[in-house]
Amino acid sequence: MKKTLLLLLAACLLMTGCGIIDLSPVSTAQSEPESKEQGSSDPQPAGTLIERNFTLCIEPEDSLNPYRCTTRANLELGGLLYQSLVRLTPELAPQKELAQEISLDGTTCTVTLKEGQVFSDGSALTAADVVYSYNLAKSSSNYQTRFAGVRSAAVSGSGVVFTLTAPNPNFANLLDFPILKSGTGEEGAAPVGSGLYVYQAAENQLTVNPQLSGEAYPNIEPIYLTTVPDSDTLIHALDMGMVSMLVMEPSQAAGQRVSSVSEKYLTTNLVFAGINMNSTAMKDVEIRKAVNAALSREELAKKAFLGYAEPAVTPFYPAWSELHDETLPSAAADLTAALEHLGNAGYQRAQGATEGLVQKNRRPLSLKVIVNSDNETRVTLAQELVAQLQKAGIDAALTELTYDEYAAAIQKGSYDLYIGEIRLTADMNLEKVLPAGEAANAYSQYRSGEINLGGFLSAFSQEQPMLPLCYRQGAVAYSRDLKGVIAPSFSDPYRGAKDWTFGGDSE
Repeated sequence: MKKTLLLLLAACLLMTGCGIIDLSPVSTAQSEPESKEQGSSDPQPAGTLIERNFTLCIEPEDSLNPYRCTTRANLELGGLLYQSLVRLTPELAPQKELAQEISLDGTTCTVTLKEGQVFSDGSALTAADVVYSYNLAKSSSNYQTRFAGVRSAAVSGSGVVFTLTAPNPNFANLLDFPILKSGTGEEGAAPVGSGLYVYQAAENQLTVNPQLSGEAYPNIEPIYLTTVPDSDTLIHALDMGMVSMLVMEPSQAAGQRVSSVSEKYLTTNLVFAGINMNSTAMKDVEIRKAVNAALSREELAKKAFLGYAEPAVTPFYPAWSELHDETLPSAAADLTAALEHLGNAGYQRAQGATEGLVQKNRRPLSLKVIVNSDNETRVTLAQELVAQLQKAGIDAALTELTYDEYAAAIQKGSYDLYIGEIRLTADMNLEKVLPAGEAANAYSQYRSGEINLGGFLSAFSQEQPMLPLCYRQGAVAYSRDLKGVIAPSFSDPYRGAKDWTFGGDSE
């Protein structure tokens, strides 16, 4: 049996191509994993059949230590090399991986680990390794933002206690940081994890974690790695079959035409219109509500991001499982409601008119919208937003500024609306988005457990302190030779890789 596998591996290493990709239109339909043919009548662990040249990208000059790497490609490979306490689904629901139980009590989060977990070198994975990894994470530019609200992490028996600076009902969403063996995350060390694969530097491949067996064993082995220098070459490499899968950030995905199959994934990049709550016009809540009602988030996402964005009618991630039980407003424009709110603020169109500007004391409602001119996508978004406001009778005008001018104008309050974007942490922390006021107070009450999510959403809609517009999407594009359910999340683009198959089975 071992001889057979060695021959299979040798044959696989001699292959140089990944196959020709079918240049058919992009489809989101996925195939279920195909059943495997057995190359021998001898019993063997699931997944021991070696697949042909499944190839991913790596930056060889960068580290595969998730707390030290600086490139997206290497950070994304971490999902294959390391396990975490939890994994996030595309709906931001934390699924326990190394964690057995997670309990929250005020500012204390206690995590109990599953028994019998080991690293790829066979050593036991313990609570001390979790604390070690947390200390690396809080000092890493890749992970430190999420732990701004954590005071400490300490071993407690067979588990870990995280002490928070304030209550956070969604803290479990932040526990998807990679767990490394103590001592292997230092500069110059080879990091040891417990994921599906381990990195073989000499061969520049990922091979299956030797501690896995049976149902835990992935179907694809080895995973070949290749270097592609820039995003344009990446797209070409995918279309030519040089790589088998490509993870594209929102800035790469929008506007790219990829011939292979692709699956979108929602990021936590919130695009919004900031409101100057002190400007003459926008300090009136009825005008803020009118502007909100006048906007079609669907059209904004379609025109500015070419469909690589999901309309957002709340500040939260649209697919978030916590929103499923909430009644949410439509993402379409409601001009009737907009004109009603404008009327409540004293602004009307001329009697009998169905078009034209609204006026109050013969003066139109003028709004200044600013955007940084160096970002073409935001400029397109701002142009569409202004056009939609004008359709509602609002005399909106767009001012394009250099980034420095844009930042200075926001600082000085020289605007009514500005187009902004922020990447939120997975616990949906809005503290940097909400200006001081009723909604911000309600958000603090939600975080502390005094009110539920619906209570915050009600307070938010009553004050309308900012205008959520959409959340941006990236895409995972892949060869048609890859079979299985491709359901990436923004923090785990290779989610479900264990059950994938690639090409035809070797015999």
